[in-house]
Amino acid sequence: MKVTNACGSATDAVKVTVETTLPIVDLGIDKSICPDIDFILDAGNLGASYFWSNGDITRTLNVNLAVKDTFWVDV
Repeated sequence: MKVTNACGSATDAVKVTVETTLPIVDLGIDKSICPDIDFILDAGNLGASYFWSNGDITRTLNVNLAVKDTFWVDV
């Protein structure tokens, strides 16, 4: 790290340790969704970040399909 101000500059090394625990994702069994029936997909893991295949970033995804489709989510 280097810090500079009106008095000059100073350089030092800083060690940063980040501890992370991977979320446990349990999607359960595969489900068939009937056309024109609302269905909610829930990625669980409250407080995590989400990115669904359609670009949504919420924990749940409301689905109503007219054609066969596949969805995925990164948690």
